[in-house]
Amino acid sequence: MQIISYKKVKTKDVGGKEKVVAEQSYVDRVKTLVPEIVVSVWLAATALINREAEIAGSKYGALWVTFFVALLVTAWLTKQELDKTKANSGIAEVNLWPQILVTVLSFVFWVLGTGGGPFTMFPWFFDWYGKLAVLLWTLLIAPSIKFNVTEKA
Repeated sequence: MQIISYKKVKTKDVGGKEKVVAEQSYVDRVKTLVPEIVVSVWLAATALINREAEIAGSKYGALWVTFFVALLVTAWLTKQELDKTKANSGIAEVNLWPQILVTVLSFVFWVLGTGGGPFTMFPWFFDWYGKLAVLLWTLLIAPSIKFNVTEKA
């Protein structure tokens, strides 16, 4: 998984007292949206399922199970990485759940944008919907989210 990095920025709190916070750059936020290992396993698993499960008639069941397992692993890996970053970087406080939520949603959009996975079973799903959704998410939504991170005193 990509190491999550922060740059230190001085700011003032509501009372005017100066404090140091940490902030991710745009590039760092985009790079860390989905853990690489999850992407690799998803690509390998869906290639296998699409090739082999079609014969057995269990394609969509296998895709849904793989999708939900990958969502859980994405959340777990993100939490592990954030805990490690917090312990090694001098950061006192990290809001874990917003970052985990963004990572999990990024994986969902990534799946939609790379063919749709289990969502292709729905008649309303068109491939271009997923491609457009992942583009908009990656360029507009996810990178604009700011997380609260405070440096240790």
